[in-house]
Amino acid sequence: MKKRVSKLTGWEIAALIGTIVAGVAALICSLRLDAAAATTSQGGAARTFSASCAGCHGQDGSGATGMNRTVAIPDLRSPVVQQHSDARLAAVIAKGTSQMPRFESSLSDPQIHELVLYVRELAHGK
Repeated sequence: MKKRVSKLTGWEIAALIGTIVAGVAALICSLRLDAAAATTSQGGAARTFSASCAGCHGQDGSGATGMNRTVAIPDLRSPVVQQHSDARLAAVIAKGTSQMPRFESSLSDPQIHELVLYVRELAHGK
């Protein structure tokens, strides 16, 4: 039994190509917007870090604050911290640890993601 293959008309091919082109254009636009948002959010991430994290981890992420005399606070710039995946760092920020408070109720998912990127940048300034 032979399979029947239907042929597309010229109009159907043109419509299909138009749909593909529009989809690719929308994707490119979305990626550009994401890149622009990441660039402009650097200041926001620094402010969030200062407000939520620097009290314990220090402004530079070193953990060299008065808090580290009583609690072991990791250097966020260290290879030990930096080796973790973005997902793991986001989970620690959101859920906390036995020594760190959770921030899932006070920070949005985008803010947590920005903090992960900010922590990555701290390692480059070490």
